Amino acid sequence: MDKYIIMNKNIPLVKTTMSAAGYITEVLQIYNPEAFPVGIFTDDFNKLADKLNQWWRSRIIPASRDGIALYPAFV
Repeated sequence: MDKYIIMNKNIPLVKTTMSAAGYITEVLQIYNPEAFPVGIFTDDFNKLADKLNQWWRSRIIPASRDGIALYPAFV
């Protein structure tokens, strides 16, 4: 699994691992808890991974979006 840093603009929030399907599988390190979206942050790494997944799934561009086929990286 690959490691990623989730950012809020230019502020690093958290280092995570992600599955090939795009799910956050583990929280490795928290950088700036005060910069998290409202209602997402918790000190429990397992719960934080779940909350981040819920937030992440609501933020991504759906594959069914009109015109997304024009951008192969998103398909």
